[in-house]
Amino acid sequence: MTPEQAGQSYAALRQRRDTGQLPDAEFRALVGQLVTTGADGSAWQLDADSGQWVAARPLQPVPVPTGPATNKAAPRKPWWSILLMMVAPGQILAQGLGKLSWPFALSVSGAAFALFFFQTGLDRTRGKGDWSLALALGVKGLVFGTIGIAAIGLVAWVLSQLIGGRRSPDWVVRAIALSYGSALVYSGVGLVFNLALGWNTSVSFGITGVLWALGPMMAVFKDVSGGRTYGSILMSTICGSLVLVAWGALATGR
Repeated sequence: MTPEQAGQSYAALRQRRDTGQLPDAEFRALVGQLVTTGADGSAWQLDADSGQWVAARPLQPVPVPTGPATNKAAPRKPWWSILLMMVAPGQILAQGLGKLSWPFALSVSGAAFALFFFQTGLDRTRGKGDWSLALALGVKGLVFGTIGIAAIGLVAWVLSQLIGGRRSPDWVVRAIALSYGSALVYSGVGLVFNLALGWNTSVSFGITGVLWALGPMMAVFKDVSGGRTYGSILMSTICGSLVLVAWGALATGR
């Protein structure tokens, strides 16, 4: 196999892995078989993470599925991935996000910020009996949670490329949007207390959910930065700050 052929095969395999068509373990085993021989007779292979040439290691067997139960590319129920992303983001990310589509992922972040902004409007108009502001903010939250989070995801992808990131823009957007599953859960619970008990919940529940999302986002950024801790901290700080600044500007009027 020539280096050019190996490079083309690696790019195709990585695309399949990043879009959830190929489990990560199978991807790594297949990449391990992309071996070429140098002019001096030495064997070289592509590193699965960086795509750079390294000295060849012993070939690893390719996992062979034995039935539907062995295909762990994604949780069976997409909504279950929301809770799993909250408590075990590494498991979801190791599976390459499986078949979770970007519309589903953005619907999670969109619903989360719609409820969060809606509660902010309820808090601001408490006792006035006017829901127009709350509804308007809910629409703003929906737009921000979809278009805005997608834009922040693209910013994160660009930052990751500066430090050798290995994920596609689609993967990064889906992962970041799904990270806001915690905000969706907290905002949903907060809305119940807001309407039933008249509590102001945009900070106690809404902000708490957004801050919880920083945990999964750190895992996402560590993945896209190739395990670099400094990279994940930098991207988490930038993207987290963008979210809070947007909430302050769009929902609180500050």
